[in-house]
Amino acid sequence: VYVSDGQLVVAGGHINGFETTTSAEYLDNGEWHSMTMNYTHDMAFSVVTADGRLMLGGGCSYGSGVGQSSGVEIYNPASHSFEVMPSMTTSRTLCHAVQMAGGDVLVSGNWYASDSKELYSASDNLFVSKGAVSENRSTPYILPIAADNAIIFGPSGNYGANTQLMVDRYDGSQFTVDLFGEWRPVS
Repeated sequence: VYVSDGQLVVAGGHINGFETTTSAEYLDNGEWHSMTMNYTHDMAFSVVTADGRLMLGGGCSYGSGVGQSSGVEIYNPASHSFEVMPSMTTSRTLCHAVQMAGGDVLVSGNWYASDSKELYSASDNLFVSKGAVSENRSTPYILPIAADNAIIFGPSGNYGANTQLMVDRYDGSQFTVDLFGEWRPVS
């Protein structure tokens, strides 16, 4: 769910029986208008880009929360349409993403599959692998800390167990936070 130009937009998720759907809707002048996405995005990442569009990627490949997908698309609120983008290098579900200062998008996280970091390069219009993470995570927090760097951490591993709360940097280094010895982030 996000708001663009005063219009509420709903995209992704699942319907009754946990079946995936390609339906999306936007609210304009009190009326809902249906749209169709190119992929299903149940438990996917979503990023509102600096230009006001919505990037959606990954999610469950089957109903009932099963599998991972790599499909990515972007919603253009001006035309109320979805455009296919290059696919991620890794199929993912329960992943998160953040747009970096230069327009690139950093993605990490996965559920019931290996995790890693990857970056959508806006200048090259493709996803590229950016290496391993110190521990597999589902629904990680990804926070920009500089124009070209971010931190990634989270309380849940890719199979639901607690993580060791290592913090990865996009640049490849990692560290621990003393506060995490006393407090745990809530997912």
